[in-house]
Amino acid sequence: MRRNEREYIHVRIGEIKFGKAGAILQATLGSCLGIAIIDKVKRTCGLAHCFLPQGEESSPEHQPGKYVVDAIPYLLDRLHLNERAETDFDIYLAGGGNMMAQLKQRNVDHIGKLNKAKALEVLKERNLPIRKIMDGEELASKIIIDCDSLEIKMIRINEKLEKKI
Repeated sequence: MRRNEREYIHVRIGEIKFGKAGAILQATLGSCLGIAIIDKVKRTCGLAHCFLPQGEESSPEHQPGKYVVDAIPYLLDRLHLNERAETDFDIYLAGGGNMMAQLKQRNVDHIGKLNKAKALEVLKERNLPIRKIMDGEELASKIIIDCDSLEIKMIRINEKLEKKI
């Protein structure tokens, strides 16, 4: 890769991808939860695109990015952050929107809310702080991580509102 070239890495549903200088990680989210971890010291990034809070471990199609409960430890392990100071890295949550407005009217928890709740639970169990939560609310969104600048932004797709987080 030449110096000015950027590698765009799209993280699809159930996937976890990693990037370093020159890479841009991105995912389009609805009710799915984007879990981003940025290692500020080694300047590497990881992004999981989770669509369920948890599942059966024996599931033959199991992949670490599918479930929130599996994605967080996997990201921490692959980025070698388990024994490092929490000041070395930042954790972000994005998306988890309610894509079925009728559930809100019936006061039923939607999958996006359950995904966020599970992520908060797993991070609390590990005593890990979250740098920022960018809620998808009732809109689809896109998370973009620039692994050069270590900046993250989320764009709410239906609203054309861009927020740097």
